[in-house]
Amino acid sequence: MPSAGIVNTGFAFTDYDSVWKAMDGDLGTYIRAQIAKTPIMAVSKAWDNGFRQVTSSGREVRTPDDLKNFQIRVPPAPLLTSLFKALGAGPTPVNFNEVYSALQTKVVDGQENPLPIIPTARIYEVQSTCSLTGHVWDGYWILGNKRAFERLPKDVQEIVTRSRSHLVLRRSAISP
Repeated sequence: MPSAGIVNTGFAFTDYDSVWKAMDGDLGTYIRAQIAKTPIMAVSKAWDNGFRQVTSSGREVRTPDDLKNFQIRVPPAPLLTSLFKALGAGPTPVNFNEVYSALQTKVVDGQENPLPIIPTARIYEVQSTCSLTGHVWDGYWILGNKRAFERLPKDVQEIVTRSRSHLVLRRSAISP
């Protein structure tokens, strides 16, 4: 769904207030409507995966110039590839399951992902520096088959479609 990828536009969001204003507002409504034109559906509003950050084996990224000639792993996503090309880096599309070995064998100098992914994928074992660039907000959609969803009992449908709001409330209750 090409319209769902619009959130991967570089530097489109500066903070979470702007993210949720867009995703819970007109932009999110538009994307869900585009998804609804297919046999699938977004069962809730977009979920947060975090702002994407750059890691490397020693290079700090403080300005766009720090990315010059930097081979960076990006997912196979045209918006991220073009963003890093525009910043002077050498974006290299690598599937996620190959990121660790690409970093370990120096196929790429660094990678970019939201902070929660770094410990999950043990990126810290092969990268010593994390620059908080926040260059792209990363969200994801929980999608389902429309016909299968419609066969669920109404009370189960309600639980599924309100799930993100419950997670956000729980998260904010423990956040500083």
